[in-house]
Amino acid sequence: MIILDTNQLHRVLPGNPTLTLLTAAANRCGHTLAITDIVLREMVRQRREGLTQARKALEAAQREVNKYVRPASRVVSSTWSDRPTELETDLFEAELRQAFTVLHTDPEDALEALKREADRRPPCKANGEGGRDTAIYLTALRAARKNDDLESVQSRIAGKASGGTRPLPVIFVTEDKGFSDPKNRTAFAPELREEIADAPLTLRLDVVSALAEIGYPSQWVDAKSITERDDFRGMLREAVTRETLGMLSPAPREAFPEWVRTRPPRLRRLGKAHQCKGGGLTLSMLTGTWSSGIFTRNRPDGLSPSTIKGDYRLRITADITALVVQDESGDVIEAEFSSTSVTITD
Repeated sequence: MIILDTNQLHRVLPGNPTLTLLTAAANRCGHTLAITDIVLREMVRQRREGLTQARKALEAAQREVNKYVRPASRVVSSTWSDRPTELETDLFEAELRQAFTVLHTDPEDALEALKREADRRPPCKANGEGGRDTAIYLTALRAARKNDDLESVQSRIAGKASGGTRPLPVIFVTEDKGFSDPKNRTAFAPELREEIADAPLTLRLDVVSALAEIGYPSQWVDAKSITERDDFRGMLREAVTRETLGMLSPAPREAFPEWVRTRPPRLRRLGKAHQCKGGGLTLSMLTGTWSSGIFTRNRPDGLSPSTIKGDYRLRITADITALVVQDESGDVIEAEFSSTSVTITD
């Protein structure tokens, strides 16, 4: 079983080519793809909020266009106007349930997660956050122990000697640092390793590492062959712009495309990319640091409260982790920037 955390599910949503590849690879190896009920609820909530914001931006854009055209040329209400957000959200949830096995949180694990949150015990953070993360981890651990017990019973029924072939591990895929050892990100934290003991639970940080874990061919390659492509650079620039504007103003990104500009990011540091190929696709995980600059002019009214004032420029640094999907010709068809940290250096 391969269990995806919320930070990984963004990369393999229904309709995404990465999900097609991961599903086929998992099925060939006898694995199933799973998420917990908490991950499902988090993802559905995020989709609902994103759709609500997008609809508001669409309606605002429609009103703005209609200010400048003749009545006969005005944009009429789109098909979205009468389509409830909840309906689309329900359809999205149904697609997730069809693509993934949903593991329900055991009441004992839910209570234990609350206790650890109160006691500040791992994987909860020192500030008390992490109750949901703990419930997700405990659900994955319970699945691993159940899988191990089931394999042992089946072996005894078949007359096999104890200590024989181990069951397929449960692979927990998450980039959340709260689960991993600070000295070795690919391993569980010491306290969690002690709790896991010999249960077949394995930690992997991303989809490519999960594919490698189940025997899919992978390699480490020069990431510049990807990051120097114009299509990737365009997607990176948009991701950095979006993240920076989110820091500077509460207004949505669509409110100021004409007066904010971001310079093309310049590479400062880049590690090798972990890459695997299959089904006509190339998946690459890469991490790097880019510098850029954002400048504004002719600030429009109505954005208060905001830290954006007047015309000025800011130098920024962006630490990026991305899953890049390329087709057979090498064109980047998707880049999921799931971890984007922007620092204003001015």
